[in-house]
Amino acid sequence: MKSNFYTFIIGGFFSIAATTVNAQSGSLDNTFDTDGIVTTNFGASAENGRAMAIQSNGKIVVAGAGFNGTSTYFTLARYNSNGSLDITFDSDGMVTTNVGNESKAYAIAIQPDGKIVAAGYSDNGVNRDFAVVRYDSTGALDLTFDTDGMVTTIIGTGGGEAYSVALQSDGKIILGGYASFSVTATSDDFALVRYKSNGSLDSTFDSDGIVTTAIGTLKDEGNSVAIQTDGKIILAGHSDIGGTVAFATARYKSNGVLDSTFDADGIATYAFVSNNSEGNSAALQSDGKIVVTGFSDSGTKSDFALIRCKIDGSLDSTFGVNGKVTTAIGSADDESNSIVIQSDGKIVVAGKSDNGSDDDFAVARYKTDGSLDTSFSADGKVTTSIASVDDEGFGVAIQADGKIVVAGENKNGSPNFADFAVVRYNNALVGAGVSTIVNQTEGFKIYPNPSTGIFKLEWNGDKNASVKIFNLLGGEVLQQQITNKIDLSTFGKGVFFVMINNGAKTYTQKIIVQ
Repeated sequence: MKSNFYTFIIGGFFSIAATTVNAQSGSLDNTFDTDGIVTTNFGASAENGRAMAIQSNGKIVVAGAGFNGTSTYFTLARYNSNGSLDITFDSDGMVTTNVGNESKAYAIAIQPDGKIVAAGYSDNGVNRDFAVVRYDSTGALDLTFDTDGMVTTIIGTGGGEAYSVALQSDGKIILGGYASFSVTATSDDFALVRYKSNGSLDSTFDSDGIVTTAIGTLKDEGNSVAIQTDGKIILAGHSDIGGTVAFATARYKSNGVLDSTFDADGIATYAFVSNNSEGNSAALQSDGKIVVTGFSDSGTKSDFALIRCKIDGSLDSTFGVNGKVTTAIGSADDESNSIVIQSDGKIVVAGKSDNGSDDDFAVARYKTDGSLDTSFSADGKVTTSIASVDDEGFGVAIQADGKIVVAGENKNGSPNFADFAVVRYNNALVGAGVSTIVNQTEGFKIYPNPSTGIFKLEWNGDKNASVKIFNLLGGEVLQQQITNKIDLSTFGKGVFFVMINNGAKTYTQKIIVQ
């Protein structure tokens, strides 16, 4: 149920304009291992996939936990774009790492230099610590990260777990999760830990690198962390507020202090008209609004649930009903675990749906107003049975070509056994008002490229056209009217994409800030 806060459109050069595909959006992509489905058995008793990221070269990395019958450990697999295991990754496409007595990975992120960061927990023999492991692009432990590639951090008096990871533009790493302050785990708080790029705790973050926040008086759980373009940090999850569990979000300044411009005290909770609701994953829109997804329990069954709040923390009344949406995928329990926002603003969520006998992968796509997008699988919803046992999607991402990838697990015949599972769906991204995609060298000039962040722009078209800049993750970082200068000096180093839409065509170029 825990997932990365966001995994947007990742890839070398991505098309923001319309793409044409023959297959219906939401159908299985049969170019991915012939049927759109890949499962991977590491040879142990169980491998539970929990998170996914897509590299700039299109390769798919899935992280989770393996169990050999005695203990659990970090487990990663990397796949080529056709679904085959990538044998350049630790020679067989699979890596396992013991971190402490037992450990599990719940989150993953890819650094701009290609290094892979996996986060979760490690058992120290008494309770659980935050754990983060960094690998180089070959799958080997990165020995420049705390000398052995692994860092564990004691948190709370009763332990804790990291469920999400986000990377700052300066290379610092933020983990989000919970910290327990009671032996019986009846008092858990939101928790954040920030590390320098070498794995040491960042003392500029609340003086010791660790921040914990009590949302309610009982159990709070932070499941998704992300960083706004202004450096502020969002942690989303859920909180027990007087016996009812509700979605919860907190926003912090870059130094770890709660941001009082967010719902007056930095903390906001959002209860559904139901027994309980839990927030599992969230994403930032290009306009700064925050979308959180999870489930809402009516008392008889649970459904997909989403909320959208404005930048000040208040619910956005233009989304669903007063900022909230619930969706029944099937007739039994449904739960959304992960979210991604397409470049056209549509929202894709993934999780599981109970078909009456077992759980299946479930995906839903929504329009920007929160209504189901019927251009996706005819009704906005799709379920996929991998086998006649429980299947569950935990991570979702969108490839450079717009296809949707969901990663999780397949209980291969027994509740005590599981394999990594990856499913890919066809998807046509259509930008509003865009009819043609034009070669990236056509339409305008931008120079110098690479640059230190200041670019000259030459455009002879409509001066009322708008310029949008997207980062490598597909997040919109800047929008402005046509001028002769683009300033990205405050957004850090990396690859960006410039899009100009004149109403009839969309022109795109890749630029590099170094």
